[in-house]
This record gives sequence, structure tokens and C-alpha cells, in this order.
Amino acid sequence: RKAGSLIIFIVDASGSMALNRMNAAKGAAMSLLTEAYQSRDKICLIPFQGIAADVLLPPTKSIAMAKRRLEQMPCGKGSPLAHALQVTSLTGLAAQKSGDVGKVVVVLIS
Repeated sequence: RKAGSLIIFIVDASGSMALNRMNAAKGAAMSLLTEAYQSRDKICLIPFQGIAADVLLPPTKSIAMAKRRLEQMPCGKGSPLAHALQVTSLTGLAAQKSGDVGKVVVVLIS
């Protein structure tokens, strides 16, 4: 069986993402998440704000869980992009080592 892809969404959740821009970013992310689900790929969500980035949604095929986590994502404070990229690299490498996924695709929404 061929391993699917892992699509990691890095989402800027800082204060500079005003409400209108954040709603647009969430809409774009939902559209991309739906496409990933239809392709049977795994998805992962890593927002960054304040001083750190955290894996809000570990690699999964559950679009419903991804949607809930994206809707509940907090906003505000700074933009620790470097930390987000580091967390993304570690998450992608761990998924590849497990053999669950083939390629890793990163989508940055900022």
C-alpha cells in the first residue's frame, strides 16, 4: 500500500492577523483541508503566536477534528515563525520515519 502525503498547515495566529484576515485565512485553510481529505492524505495544524508554535492537531485523517481545532484556534500576540518552522520540520520527519506518510507538504498561511 502506498503511503499518502502529510499536509502540514502552519497558520499565523498573531495579533497582526486582524479579524477579517484571520477569517479569510481560516476559510482558505478549510478549503485546503477538504482537498486533502478527498485525497485521503493526513493533515496537521500548527498555529504560531506569542512566543511559540504548538501542534494544535497532530497528523490525522479526521476533517471534523481539524475543523473544530481550526475554529477554536486562539489569536493574538507576536509571530514566532522560526519556531513554527522548527516544529513543522520535526513533525514532518517523525511522520516520515513512522512510515505512515510518503511526502510532506507544508502550507504557510500568514
